[in-house]
Amino acid sequence: LQVYVILQGKIIERGSIWKGFWEKDFNILKDDEGQIDYLPEELTAAINTRAIEAIRKVGKLNEPQLNSEERSALALCIALQFIRTPRHREEMDKMISLNVQDAMRFDLSSPDKVALNKEELLKEVPKNEMEAKILEEISMMSEEELNEKVFNAVHETKLDIGLTKTGHSKGILKVDKIAEELYEFVFLFLIAPKDTSFITSDNESEQISEEAMSETVKDLRKLSELLKNVIPYWKFADPLEKQTILRIIFSELIVHENSLDYKLTMGFEPFKTRFVTLSAQERT
Repeated sequence: LQVYVILQGKIIERGSIWKGFWEKDFNILKDDEGQIDYLPEELTAAINTRAIEAIRKVGKLNEPQLNSEERSALALCIALQFIRTPRHREEMDKMISLNVQDAMRFDLSSPDKVALNKEELLKEVPKNEMEAKILEEISMMSEEELNEKVFNAVHETKLDIGLTKTGHSKGILKVDKIAEELYEFVFLFLIAPKDTSFITSDNESEQISEEAMSETVKDLRKLSELLKNVIPYWKFADPLEKQTILRIIFSELIVHENSLDYKLTMGFEPFKTRFVTLSAQERT
């Protein structure tokens, strides 16, 4: 395996058993006593198995479209893969930090609004060296100094707050909500040529700028609004307006006996079917 390391600007070679992209106990549940439960990984593996079976049907000649159960497995698989990526966890932590700090700044508008009890804080048993160091620093402060320090930290520094691995793994409890939306998606499958495969990663190295993402979201929102409004608009449109809509969506409309044949204009082709397959050999 050849891996290009962006920071070093060079290619490194590793064997088949290399685990450079693998992190131990990344998707787990851990209780207060340190006991680990691998339920998230076990559930993910079970869903992935069903989804892979469904995906293998795609692209075969005369194969019908996936049924509702297969679509559900595929939607759950994608949702599970999404919530367990490092990038998703980073964005979740960033959102939590911003929201918590904004709320704290609103509540603690002045140092006298900070009401920490030094005596109660020092009763806490440190769980690690960092907490022990913090408690030692607190023991050397007066309550006024402590409140002032907390106020300055909230208003002058960027708080770094996030979930633990267990906290992130509990996102699995909400995965059905994401899957419900994915179920209605139009899927594009890239089918690798025979005896080849795609190398993928769930921790992308390229990131889209906030400006580009904002513009993309605006375009998607506009498209969603147009698609949602075209049906009621069609119902009240006059013949000339309906003809205009048809010319935008369809390039050909042919009525043959009791059937209707049509071709969609470019841009609307993905909406012809819920599934779109594309061989890698067809891409240039």
